[in-house]
Amino acid sequence: MIKILAVLLLAIAGFYLGYKLYKSNKENDQTVSMYATLTMICALVGGIVLISYLLLKGSPWTGENKVLMRYILVFCLAVSFVYLGGKLIIRGRKGDDRLTQIAGLSWVLVTLLASGYAISYVSKMNEGWTPERQKALMDKCIEQNASYGYDCPCFVEEVMKKYQTNEAYNAAMKGGNEDKFHEAMDTLCPCGVKSYSESEVESIDF
Repeated sequence: MIKILAVLLLAIAGFYLGYKLYKSNKENDQTVSMYATLTMICALVGGIVLISYLLLKGSPWTGENKVLMRYILVFCLAVSFVYLGGKLIIRGRKGDDRLTQIAGLSWVLVTLLASGYAISYVSKMNEGWTPERQKALMDKCIEQNASYGYDCPCFVEEVMKKYQTNEAYNAAMKGGNEDKFHEAMDTLCPCGVKSYSESEVESIDF
């Protein structure tokens, strides 16, 4: 909680500094105005990102929390760059400067494209066999060993090979394939039996 309050105070102080710099620009210097805007944006975005990180990190640091953190980061950066691009477009219109308008528009378009790609990439990060799902599968194997004797690391590896997602595995177990699957596991991953690769066999000194 102390860290969150410290970050919040620093963000407010940084934003206030940028605001005061913006207000003190009596001569309407565009460079000073841009620096003031950047200061406010950095303070605001930095505060949001750091506070979000501290809050999410305080709870179990799961794959879902990591994905949410990345969404927040992408959103904050995208809004910041779109805002700066919009400022360039407005400045170009006021000064009748087409080059500045084109630069601002390019900035906005590139930011939107990059953000779309980043969101698409992040949305796929929680698909498939995440570490949390692998651990849940391992725990399930350990529980099942009361009835089935499996080498659990082998069991997890075989399930991941056979099924692309946890949902596909659960759906298959609800169907009529469960008995066949367990018969295959009895052969592939019997408890207490370890499969050695050729390199491992060669390394054993008899």
